[in-house]
Amino acid sequence: MSFNPQTHYQNRNVATNYDRERFASLAGQTFQRAELKTLQQMVQPLPPGGTLLDVPCGTGRIAEMLLNWGFRVTAADISAEMIDVARERIANIGENLPALRASADGLPFPDESFDAIISMRFLPHISNDSRRLMLREMARVTKRWVIFSNSFSSGWYRGRRVVKRYLGHQAPTRYPVTEEDLKEDLRFAHLAEAKRLWTFRFVSEEILMLCEKK
Repeated sequence: MSFNPQTHYQNRNVATNYDRERFASLAGQTFQRAELKTLQQMVQPLPPGGTLLDVPCGTGRIAEMLLNWGFRVTAADISAEMIDVARERIANIGENLPALRASADGLPFPDESFDAIISMRFLPHISNDSRRLMLREMARVTKRWVIFSNSFSSGWYRGRRVVKRYLGHQAPTRYPVTEEDLKEDLRFAHLAEAKRLWTFRFVSEEILMLCEKK
């Protein structure tokens, strides 16, 4: 990935085409179904009808599912263009999406504002120091739970990345995390791992983490 996620998505065309570029193909649709199925398992411990913050909300893909599952969702994203697309998406299902422009390293909410924070497909693009600050900020505004995805790095996945580059496939995420990275992330953010699941273990690097505030 050669672009800056903090600025790249502040473009209406990029925001409008985001889902089509990633999920229109058979492979993209298959991955999305698996990802949402995995996320549905991760939200099981959350209180029914609980308050969730989706950050960054992107096109509202995750917010839509959370609303369908009965949660009350607030959204935040650094991109006003992404927020516009997300609001349009949620309006199409007859719901309202409270959303505001904000960066994950400085969320404009008081401590313990939400039952849980959800952050999908974002942290793999963030360097170690910035990622840890963002996770600590997410921990600050949650009452108990933080759910996030990342790209996992191990001997197997490092080999996979080499093969993908050799074959000219889409560049992998810039900042995959090792087991040691994950432990330091959680220590810095004062979070404890409760559960982890892979979307497609050994096929995809994506790992979902359910963490509890210490």
